This record gives sequence, structure tokens and C-alpha cells, in this order.
Amino acid sequence: MKTWLKENKVEAAIIALLLLSIVLIGTFYALAGHWLIKAMYGQKAPEILNRVFRNPSEPHSLEYYLQKVDEIFFFYANQFYDLVASFGIVFLIGIVGFGLCKKINNKASYIFFYLVVFVFSFPAIAGPIKSGLDDSWRYALNYFFSHNIQFGKDVVFTYGPLGFLWHLRPVGNNLFWGMLFYVITHALLVATVTYLIFYLHREMHISTMSFYLSLTVVTIYYLWTIWLLLIVLLLITYDQSRKSIFLICLCIYSFVFLLMKPQLGIFATIFLVPYLTLALIRERKYKTFLLSVTTIAFGYLSGWFLMYHDFKGLGRYLFSTWELIEGYSSAMALHPGHNLSLYFFVCLISVGLFSVFYLKEKKVYYVSTIFLLPALLQFKYSFTRQGYGHLAFFFNFVIIYIFIILLQPIAPKKKIRFCFFWYIILSFFFALSVMDVHTISGMLKRASLPAQKKTLEGYKNLYHAVNLRYYGEKLKDLSQSNLADEKLPQKMLGLIDGHTVDIYPWNLTYVAANDLNWRPRPVFQSYFAYTPKLDEYNYNFFTSEDAPLYIIWVSERAKGPIGSIDKRYLLNDEPKTILQIFDSYEPVFSDKRTVLFKRKKAKTFKKPATLDTKSCRWGQWIEVPDFEHSVIRAKTGFKRTLKAKVKKFIWKEKEALIEYKLKNGRIIKHRLVSENVISGIWAHPYVKEVPGTLNDGSNNFFNGETVEEIRLSCKGKDVFEPSFDLVWEIYKIGR
Repeated sequence: MKTWLKENKVEAAIIALLLLSIVLIGTFYALAGHWLIKAMYGQKAPEILNRVFRNPSEPHSLEYYLQKVDEIFFFYANQFYDLVASFGIVFLIGIVGFGLCKKINNKASYIFFYLVVFVFSFPAIAGPIKSGLDDSWRYALNYFFSHNIQFGKDVVFTYGPLGFLWHLRPVGNNLFWGMLFYVITHALLVATVTYLIFYLHREMHISTMSFYLSLTVVTIYYLWTIWLLLIVLLLITYDQSRKSIFLICLCIYSFVFLLMKPQLGIFATIFLVPYLTLALIRERKYKTFLLSVTTIAFGYLSGWFLMYHDFKGLGRYLFSTWELIEGYSSAMALHPGHNLSLYFFVCLISVGLFSVFYLKEKKVYYVSTIFLLPALLQFKYSFTRQGYGHLAFFFNFVIIYIFIILLQPIAPKKKIRFCFFWYIILSFFFALSVMDVHTISGMLKRASLPAQKKTLEGYKNLYHAVNLRYYGEKLKDLSQSNLADEKLPQKMLGLIDGHTVDIYPWNLTYVAANDLNWRPRPVFQSYFAYTPKLDEYNYNFFTSEDAPLYIIWVSERAKGPIGSIDKRYLLNDEPKTILQIFDSYEPVFSDKRTVLFKRKKAKTFKKPATLDTKSCRWGQWIEVPDFEHSVIRAKTGFKRTLKAKVKKFIWKEKEALIEYKLKNGRIIKHRLVSENVISGIWAHPYVKEVPGTLNDGSNNFFNGETVEEIRLSCKGKDVFEPSFDLVWEIYKIGR
């Protein structure tokens, strides 16, 4: 052992730093829960945690939540230690395997490296259909591809026509196409890793190769990391070898990723374009630049045409993608109690820049320049929606950056220093970034799952890909079991009788559970209608002849009948759409969890009346007009300050809030989608239940409470101009 340490100081130091950083995170989770909760939230901790865990009827003590936090921390400590064990196992396999193979020939070592990485890192790429907010849109992506529902023309989303490849479900022939795509993609990724390592390190020591083997296996297990790593490795390999095949593959996957998820395609493009621009400046490679850009554009258009045979929906798809990006920073932003992430990011960037300039290596400058813009975009995406899953994207990104630097021909001592700077600060950055109540809530849900996937299950995933028919049947059986609670009553199914139906607000897996004739609205889940234009898509759909005959309104157990995500009020998520639904549909059947609405000819509301414009200020209580048997809405608009516009562009925006003061004196607070207030804010009545069946023949099916005043406020300072204009709209019920 001493001899090995003397001969391989670099590898030993890097491994020690890597393991130390992982152990630090695990130990941090296992031991620091009590101190963090008390230090950050103090005596307010029980109140905050009761609100986050949505259990106001049975509030718990601080000790109860500290015990829960301990369970989370110990669970994730175990996950990190599993990561350490996985790294060690693969490292030992590499040491033994490479040693044996090198005694035969170098080609055997190449094959051994390829097979171990391919088998142990093969990802879990398909799953059963499950109920829930996110699992609903994952099912929907598979449904759209299988039923030829066109993006842009029929639906819009943050994913594209090939989005189902990221979230495979047993729908139609999707598993076959998905498995074929993943086998080819993973084979290319591993081939690129293997070629790059052997090309750069033909004479390197067995332990070095084993280190890269183990780091690769542990790193590329997750899908997002696979895509990102593939993009970077293809680019770096082309730069080192000058073999055009790697650049061609990169261009192909760039337009495939654009069709899969625009965000991922943009990442591929912003890695490629700076590199090509630098090459154009340094080497005058005009043809390479033009051919690469042309290939991506032509491939994207060709792929779209092959799927849909026309370009009718392409314009709206591109425009809606921009709308979703534009509204994301305000509508979907999460703000933890301490909000230390931005400061730690500044520290991380400072340490990163120091390490880059301290090394004084052209290769490090070059790679860092290519990574800079993607890093800023990845940070914004991950920390806007500051949950555990989103944070993982950013940290995987940094790990890939470190991995690529380690592959560069740099002096061994400099590699050790570089790893020291990054591993240590990344450990504490990760641990401190997740210490907020939003993330703890999400982590508790993950920790309560009955089974967690271990790091080294690639061989099982590969077996499933080979035995696709058996695996597909298994997934279908699991899907039926998962959706057993979503079976609709026979009476409701008899009323629907195969007619067109849509699901509101978002639990789309009722379609799979009951084999419904689904006609989805364009923005097929209510909560991501972030902007007036997206709201208008749905409004126009429900006013057209394409509107479904029935709507099934599903009350979410956790969110409540009129609940939405992030403490929003569902009736304010898409103002024009919800009003149109109530105007054109009536309830005809209901059970404990669902209400069936049927389209009708007569309108619920009379033509709206408009009152005079009123000037209001933030934080001011505004009296609601008194009109019986009416729905009252407030149309307004918020003007952002210049400072707020810049902050929204580079970071995220503090949320706007609305408070309802009811007749009984109770005050209820909700978050607003600030972009959509121009289409109207639901002011009165305060509806708490989904409209049920009409037993008395009355049109007034709102079982709501009288709202006397509303108040608009914002958590941040200088986000919006201090005053705004407000117009009341009165919608009287009746003919």
C-alpha cells in the first residue's frame, strides 16, 4: 500500500478529496439537522414547518419536526455513503481488471473499460404510469407521441415532440423507440469517454484509468447528466482528435435535444457556438461553422416535418417556448427562508475563477470559457425553482466540469490543487443550499419512498432493455396498480360514453386509468399558464368547436378542491380560461374526488359590467363592490422597476401576493401569477369547493364566502412601481 501511494500520489490525493467531500455532505446531513433548523428559523420553526407540510389541522411541535428532519438527513447520509461505496467498488474492479487486461494487450484494456462503463452505468430509462402533478405531464408526453397530437398546433409545453424519450412510459410503441434511442446514445457516450481517455492517456497508470472509470460510472448514471456529458465529451473529443465524426454526432444530437426539450437543445447549442466562434477567430474555419449551424437548423426542421408532415404548429411552438421561459422566473420561483444560495454562488464563482487563474493553463482557460455561459444558465434554471431535484442539476453540471478538467493534459500537482478548491467548497455549498423548508419538504417525500435506486444498478437496467417485452408487461401491471384509485364511477363513465373529455386542473392520469377519449387543451395543466398569451390559448380552445363535451375536475387531496401549487389560488392561475369554463360548462355528476362538467348552449353569466378605474397602492386594502349573485374580478397590471427587470433576467423575482378579507373577518393569503393579473384577479366570492350537481335548479353554484376587501403586496422591495390602476368587472349570474 505504501508503495502504491508513493507511485500514485496524484490519484490518491484526488480520490481522498472526492471521498472526503462526499463524506462531509453525508455527515452534515446526519448530524447538523437540529442546529440548522433552530439557527435559521428559531421559535418560528414549528409555524413555518406546519405550513410547509400542510398540516394546519394537526400542528406539531418543534421536536416532532426535528425528528423528521433527522430521518431525512440520515436517509440521505446513507445515500451519499452508498455513492462512496459504489465509487470504491468500481475503482477496485478497475484496478484488478486493468491489471489483468494489460498483461494480455492494450486492446483488451480498451474493451474492458468500455464494457464496465456501459454495463454499470446504463440508466433506468422507463417507469410505470403514476398519479401526481409531475407524473401526469410525463404520461401526457407519451400519450401525445403515441396518439399523434401535434406540439404547437394542439399542445404546448416545456418539452418538445420527442420529450417522451426523457420520461418513457408503457404507452403504445414508445418503449421500443425509447429503448432503441437509449442503447444507441449510451453506446456513443461510452465510446466517446473511452476514446477520449485512451487518446489522451495512452501510457497512464492503471490506477489513473481506474479512477476515471469509477468517476465516469458514478457520474453518468442520471439522465440529465448523461445528456450534458455527451454534449461536452463530443465537443472536447472533436477538439482533441479533429475527427469530424464527433462534430457530426454533436450536431445531430443538438437538434434531437431541441426536439426533446428546448432547454437541453439550447445547452448543446451554447456549448457548440462559443467553441465554433473561437475556432473561427483562431483558425478561420468558416466552412465548419456554417456546416454545423446549417446541420442543426436543417435537422431540426426535417425532424419536425417527418413527425407532422407540415410546419403549421412550428411558429406557435417556438413562440410558446419563449412565453414559458419568460414567465418561469416569476411564476415558478421558490424563495427559501434564508436564501443564502446567491451568496454562496458568488463564493463558488470566486473560488472557481481563482483556481482557473491560479493554474495558469491554457487548456483550463479554454474549457472554462466554453463552460461559462452554460454555467450561468444552469444556475438560473436550478436556483429559480430551488428544490432538491433542480439543485442536483447544477451540482452535476459542476462535477462534469471538474471531470473534463481532469481529462486535460495538465501537471499532476495542479490537478490536485484544482480538485481541492472545487470539491471542498462544492460540498459545503451543496449542503447549505438545500437547507430550506421547501427543499426539506421535498426531501421528506423522497425519503419516504419504499425503495430507492442504488448507484450500481446499470446491469439491471440493461437487462430490462434486452427483455423489453417482459419489462413492458411488468410496467403496465405496475401502472394499473398505481392508478387503481383513479377509476371513475360507472355512472360517470356511462354519461361520458366515449365522448371527448379534458381533465382539470392537472391530474391527467385519469385518462390512462379509464381509457378516456382525451382532447387536451393547449396548456394541458393549469399551473403552467404563466402568461396572458398562454391563458388565451386555452380560452380560445374552450370557445371553439374543438372544445371537449366533458371536463372532469379532479380535487387534489393535498392541494384542496381549489388549491394550486406554491400556495396559489386555482381561480387565478389562468383567469380567462377558468371564467370561460364556468360560463360554458355545468356540473352534471360528482363524487368524493371528481366533478363532471358538461358543455351547454346557454351561458352562465350575463355580459360583464365595468366600473370606473381606480388608482391603488401596494399594501392598501381595497374594498370589493357589493353585488349579489355575481362574480367580481379585478383587472390590473404591475409595472416592474428597471432593477426588478434586471434581477428577473439574471436571477428570479419575488412573488406577488393577494389577501382576501372575508365577511367573518378571516384573512386568507395566496400567491399571484404576476403576469396574468392583466387578465383579471378573482375577487369575489371566495370559492372553497368545486361546484357540485345542481339540486335546486339554481345557477348560483358557487359555495363561496363574501369577500369585503382585497390587498395586494409583494415580498420584495422595489419590484413593482408603487401604484397601479384597477378596474372592477362584474359578471352577474343568469340570463
